[in-house]
Amino acid sequence: MDKQKTGQVIKEARTKKGCTQAELGDILGVTNKAVSRWEKGDSFPDVGVIENLANALDISIEEIIVGSKNQMTTEAALNELLKTLKMQRRQKARMLLRAFVCIIYGIFIIVAGYGIFHGPSIFPLYADFYPLILAIMAVMVIFMMFSSRGKPFTKILSKSDLARFVASLISGVYSSFMLGWCILKIMHGVMPFGMEPVQVGPFIEKQLLVIFLLNLLIFAVEIFRSIKDRVSFSVTAYVSLVVLNLEMIYEALLHEPIMGVVEAFMGFFLRYTATIYCVLLIVMAIRFFLNRKKGKD
Repeated sequence: MDKQKTGQVIKEARTKKGCTQAELGDILGVTNKAVSRWEKGDSFPDVGVIENLANALDISIEEIIVGSKNQMTTEAALNELLKTLKMQRRQKARMLLRAFVCIIYGIFIIVAGYGIFHGPSIFPLYADFYPLILAIMAVMVIFMMFSSRGKPFTKILSKSDLARFVASLISGVYSSFMLGWCILKIMHGVMPFGMEPVQVGPFIEKQLLVIFLLNLLIFAVEIFRSIKDRVSFSVTAYVSLVVLNLEMIYEALLHEPIMGVVEAFMGFFLRYTATIYCVLLIVMAIRFFLNRKKGKD
């Protein structure tokens, strides 16, 4: 079985019939994107639609399985079909695993975010929670990388893709500069924007919450698209994941006892900010290397 050859056979037969990808998809009950993935060799038609596909294109089932017009024995065709069925079952199992892990992580993020943004009366163990946040984030990043066995996410971003990436990245960088600037102002005995001391905390918390919710939405969209289209996780998914954890750590720091000691708070702020952004840079470097390797293969 060769997905590239099969894709070429499907494309040539469809073109010969004079129908579009959307029209062929309507006949088979699949999307035009599914037909496009077949023709590009990114995926193989589900075993359940191969017979209908062959009838729609007036070609034999063997041609689709083998990827050429060369005839093969029934036994050989059956063996190829069984191999395809096993491969598709493994792919579906991986997809379900990705969906399950992402849902569990999403629940963790929502519960942890709710606890942290509602203060120590709800979630008191902040000091012990920092390493846990970072450890779980690292595990999730590793899982996302190693479970991304689909085709690489398109390098040409649409306007909506680019908008989500920019929104996630800028919101994270903004929160770091905003919090750092407020700390520096307080260190010099000046309240940000001329506010009263009791107004500074709520002012920062509201902005962190908005950024957290924004990136939670972006992360959910990117995860859904990756699983639905069976592609590797986009760079935006990683950025939004990192920013989510960054906002939780910043919010948790605001409730630490060290908040009264500005110099100590600045030390914690710089340490965790540097750690989070180092993780993001490492992830970006690894993704760049893996995408180049996939491209060469």
